[in-house]
Amino acid sequence: MKKHTQPIQYEMENANKALNTVINMGFVVLHLEIGKHSRPTFTVVSTSICKKLVELGQAARFFDDHKDGKHTVKYQYPLNNCRVVWKETL
Repeated sequence: MKKHTQPIQYEMENANKALNTVINMGFVVLHLEIGKHSRPTFTVVSTSICKKLVELGQAARFFDDHKDGKHTVKYQYPLNNCRVVWKETL
């Protein structure tokens, strides 16, 4: 196996494990992004599961935006060296 192919395979293996966990937790996955410079990132639908993770301190707010009269907040939850992210409009 060539050395340059290992990182993407590692990321895909982590993403696959995380995907199974995310689905078993009850998340609805909208998108998966795997890139060179960041951890695999799942975008999910905001649900009561997300709220519970925030309440338990397992997920953190990482983005706030006030635009067009709307307040949008994004959260992230780390899982298997991946990120699970969602947004809420307050």
